[in-house]
Amino acid sequence: MRHTSTALLTFAFLFALAGGQESRAADNAQPSDQEVVGLAGARLARVFAKFGAPADMFVSDATSDEPSVCLDYGAYGFMVRNKIVVTVLFWQDWTGNACGVAIGDTADAIVKKFG
Repeated sequence: MRHTSTALLTFAFLFALAGGQESRAADNAQPSDQEVVGLAGARLARVFAKFGAPADMFVSDATSDEPSVCLDYGAYGFMVRNKIVVTVLFWQDWTGNACGVAIGDTADAIVKKFG
């Protein structure tokens, strides 16, 4: 119960923080994969400064010992825990590569690219 409450409070905090900012997720210009990946480990304020408010936010893994909040920007997103980006996500709508890998590449193709 404590972890669920923490996740809900974090979600409420994020919603309030993003409330006054316009979402840049609807912009036609998709950021580069390096701009998105570069925010891994960044503080939440830096994400909002760079991309504005997300198109959607939801609590993820609320029953876990370390729940997080997902910031969904359409083609990409971030998992945030304790106001720090812990995971960078690329959704199916992402066009182009992400660090040299295309969505839909086989495991063998990825191993061949990264060795």
